[in-house]
Amino acid sequence: MRSAALVTYVLVLAAGATTQAPNNGAPSVDGNWRITSMIINGQAVSSSGDLSIEFSGTDYAQVQQGRVEERGTFIVDRSAAPMAIDFAILEGAATNMTQRGIVEISGDTLRLHLSQPGEVIRPADFKPLRDRMLITAIRQ
Repeated sequence: MRSAALVTYVLVLAAGATTQAPNNGAPSVDGNWRITSMIINGQAVSSSGDLSIEFSGTDYAQVQQGRVEERGTFIVDRSAAPMAIDFAILEGAATNMTQRGIVEISGDTLRLHLSQPGEVIRPADFKPLRDRMLITAIRQ
């Protein structure tokens, strides 16, 4: 029963991704983004090794040193300001959880501000906070 609910949830997310608000000129997250900085719980964290996020269509993968650490689907609400992003984590440490956040793209720089997986409250802005993750990445 639980796996049927997960499949239904993923299908709803995928359907939502194709019916989301029009682009409205917002740049796409599609592509490979190398993480240049992370602030977790308000503290800067050095990433050990090559860490990136790959977005393609409605799929994403978090890759560290060539190995996929997390994989799932995502949707972006381009009508929200800042744009909202939801990750449905299908593989990794937080499997079967949703991670909510906001996303901003400026040129070849992407910023994500994410709540902890499973938390229902979405960050409102890009100020580093406790129990949040602020990621900056550049397009490869």
